[in-house]
Amino acid sequence: MAKIIITLPEDMHKALRDVAKKEDRVISALVRRSIAEFLSRTYGIEVDHAMQWGRSREDSDEDKE
Repeated sequence: MAKIIITLPEDMHKALRDVAKKEDRVISALVRRSIAEFLSRTYGIEVDHAMQWGRSREDSDEDKE
């Protein structure tokens, strides 16, 4: 899987952390899902659904700050 680095405003990052915790997901899974939805709606590009969801928080130490 490819990696990218982005910079977010602190309030957006906090909102993502809160949602990720509520959904028991890592932030990267939320971002992948959002990008997949954007690609589908805007460009008609369908992305593998398994890759959108990613791992649950218990499967990863990512975003546990």
